[in-house]
Amino acid sequence: MASHFSVLTRAIARGALRNGTQRPFSSQTVFSGAANVRWQQGKFAKAVGGTALVVGGAGLSLWAGSALGFPTTAYALSIEPVAPISTDRPAAAPLMRPDPSTSMPFPTYLSTASSPTIRCDLIGLGVRTVSFLGIQVYVAGFYVDQDALACLQYMPEWVSFKADKLLSASVPYHQQITENLDYEGLRGRKGETQGETRGEELIRRLVALPGEFVVRIVPTRGTDFGHLRDGFTKALMGRMKVAEKKGEIDPSLGERLANSLVEFKNLFPQARKLGKGKEMLLIKDRDGNLKVECEGELIGILKDEWIAREMIVAYFADQNVISQKMKDSVAAGFESLMRNPPKRHIPKQGFFGAS
Repeated sequence: MASHFSVLTRAIARGALRNGTQRPFSSQTVFSGAANVRWQQGKFAKAVGGTALVVGGAGLSLWAGSALGFPTTAYALSIEPVAPISTDRPAAAPLMRPDPSTSMPFPTYLSTASSPTIRCDLIGLGVRTVSFLGIQVYVAGFYVDQDALACLQYMPEWVSFKADKLLSASVPYHQQITENLDYEGLRGRKGETQGETRGEELIRRLVALPGEFVVRIVPTRGTDFGHLRDGFTKALMGRMKVAEKKGEIDPSLGERLANSLVEFKNLFPQARKLGKGKEMLLIKDRDGNLKVECEGELIGILKDEWIAREMIVAYFADQNVISQKMKDSVAAGFESLMRNPPKRHIPKQGFFGAS
């Protein structure tokens, strides 16, 4: 039998926590005397006299009122043996979302093998087709780190997002919104695109955040790594040519990208197969690396942020998009998401890289 705190008596003591001490605690911390408390969901505790008071934390039978430092309800606590609570309960499996064209099921969220503690949510999915016959090759789904999703409410270009903003072409860089522009003043100008960030540039700015972004690929028929590699490489080379024409790639960067492209190709051994219904993940991780996973196995890592970013952005290209149906679905997914943005409180400045 494990010992847990339970409420013995209750006394109203307004302001009792004002003179208390606040300290972070781990899953097991001594709060008062020899009493040990194990509380996995807790974050802070207040010590008042010889009594331990835990503030907040859904799912625990003891707490102390409202926010720290405000008038609150204090409890006199004692130790009482109760039945232990199992912490080994498996997490609920994600719901599955079928692709409209192929009925291929995709999980509504996932964690990668290389970053199992990071949850990424499915925004949209769609089939890739080739040739005028519309031959289906694979279904692709776009997943975004929950911390990155929580930051969208702080990014002016995502406020009041509508699907057409992603589906229309980007405007030149010098016309894009800067952080010191009054977005509220721009919002009411219907039909005006000058100064707005649209199209693939929206995704480029999103993927520039230090979050994890995943394209999950599931073939509709058996294929091999060589075939997939050729398609990825063609998309990257096309993006490199466009960037060179815009003057965004100087000779030094061009040489580095050429070497990185060779490394990229080596991540996909020609002989390896990917059967129908099996998964491959293209991941831009929080450090800016490109990772490739297959059926839960890390295939390789490419430490080149340009390649990692542009591989993801290629699925949202203004021209020659890899899968228009996926792009349409993601646009609709973001519009739905931004009607009720995630409420997770991410440290805005730290996540955006500011001091």
